Amino acid sequence: MLLLNLVAASQAWTDSIGIAFTFLILLPALATGLIVVAVVAARGEKRDNEKHGGRWGRAAQRRSSDD
Repeated sequence: MLLLNLVAASQAWTDSIGIAFTFLILLPALATGLIVVAVVAARGEKRDNEKHGGRWGRAAQRRSSDD
């Protein structure tokens, strides 16, 4: 009987630790990683837009309206 209670308590602790790991460590780490990927992609996109801004951006529109 004591062994059965010990095994049941051990299983409950194992499940609790697994759930705590999932919700307190794994999911925030995943969300942070996705946010970092989005920020890096946005910075690269902005850099490309600034690099090509003379051909397709506002500067090109101003040049064509000045002609």
